[in-house]
Amino acid sequence: MHEGRRRNGWSWPPSFRQILCWLIILFILPLTAFMFVPLHVFYAPLVIGVVAVWIVVLVVLLTTIDPAYSRVYTFAKAVHFDASKHAHVIEKFYCNVCQIHV
Repeated sequence: MHEGRRRNGWSWPPSFRQILCWLIILFILPLTAFMFVPLHVFYAPLVIGVVAVWIVVLVVLLTTIDPAYSRVYTFAKAVHFDASKHAHVIEKFYCNVCQIHV
């Protein structure tokens, strides 16, 4: 398993689910366009194209955003979680691995 922290969805190595989702998006968008374009009025291809571009832009934007607190990156390495000391990783809104309040 990858030991380092991932900054965003573009960090290597990519997960299987991430690759699968990109392949599904690349499969569904053209399929939807080819299915609906002949069935609707003249502005349907424009609407479907705009929605498809908007979805891809949102996926790229959300994959690029770093969701972590800045304090998480001040640690050189993640702390090992000791299950004998704590019942759960997060207790009373405090992360015992990152050592920050969440």
